[in-house]
Order: sequence, then C-alpha cells, then structure tokens
Amino acid sequence: MAASRIGDSEIELRSFVYVNRTYEFRIFVKYEIDEQERESNVVKQEHTFQGTSNQENTCPIDLSKSTKKISAKGQTNWPDMIETLDSGKSDSPIAAYLPDDTKISAPVSGLPPEKAAWSGKWRGWAGNKTKGDARLVVEEVTDEGASIIYSFASNTVKPFAQRVQAEFVGNELQADLSSSVRVFYRMRKDGNIEFMWRKGKAWIIGILSKEP
Repeated sequence: MAASRIGDSEIELRSFVYVNRTYEFRIFVKYEIDEQERESNVVKQEHTFQGTSNQENTCPIDLSKSTKKISAKGQTNWPDMIETLDSGKSDSPIAAYLPDDTKISAPVSGLPPEKAAWSGKWRGWAGNKTKGDARLVVEEVTDEGASIIYSFASNTVKPFAQRVQAEFVGNELQADLSSSVRVFYRMRKDGNIEFMWRKGKAWIIGILSKEP
C-alpha cells in the first residue's frame, strides 16, 4: 500500500549561514504517514538548502520564526482509486440538508478563473457503495480561501451541516470540521469535485457535481 501523508508537517530551522550573498540552511521535518506496514508512522527527515541572494547584505530567508516550530500544510496524497470513480447521485435513503440562510455571493472581481469556478452548490455521493449524500456550498470565495458549508447524511450518519472557513492549498480546498476532522476538495478538469473526509487514519471519499 502506498504511503499517504496525513495532518500537518512540523518544520524546525536547525541552522543558517549567510556570507557574501551565499546562504545555506538546514531544516528538520517531521510528519505522519498513513501506512500500516511501517513500524512507525512518523517520518523524520533533515534537508540542507543552498543558494545565493541577488542583493548585497540582504538575507532571502525570514528568520523571525527560527527558534519556533511552525506548521506547514501540504497538499493531500489522495487514494489512487479516486481517479477511477464516476460522478452520480447518492443512494442514501436520507438526504443531506442545507441551512435556511445559505447564500452564495458572486466571486470578487479579478479572482483567478480557477478559483472563481468554486463558487456555487455541489452534490454527490461519498462512502461505501455511494451510500452517503454529500453536499458542498461555496458561499464566498477569495484568493486565499472560501466560506463553505459541509453537509452529509447517510443511513448510519444523522444529517449534519456545518459552516466553516476553508483555505486554498495548491489546487485543493481544505477545511477543519474539528480538531481531528479535516475535509479536502479537489476540482477535476471536467468541473466535478473529488472529496475526502479524514479523521486520523480513517477516510471517506466521493465525487460531487455542480447543482443548477
């Protein structure tokens, strides 16, 4: 089984040298992976980077956090199978709902088309044998992220809707539903959206399509 990175990376600057426009710094990275066959699911790596600055006496690296550990969110390693999944309606006997005050605002002027395309309502299936009814509403989108509504229901999960703030991470839209649950969305070229709900090593995936 291929390894998948889960959660946030932990990055710590270990050393930094800057002399005559030439710099070298060393960082320590620790992150968890989802791989059952490993004895330890924590990966620790050390990397060294070298380069030059274009300006005299100008350090190209911000050292203001050099003594602190900082969080760095990365793009998700999705299950390979998701690329083979088709869009369609959910088989859930229970429908996901949207709050009565759901309202979609037009994307701000000048927003890149690939981000403006997220504005709107999306619905589809998620979970084992498409038994979950999954909905996404992007109420307001900016260059940094979006205000979204996550909604889900199935025969084993009571209808649930939550409004949260999401952020763009590369070509993904990600949001925390709680301290341990995070949702990930990735738009396909055909306009459908790949969806993943993740809590620790447990995950659910699905495909959403835009509603009129």
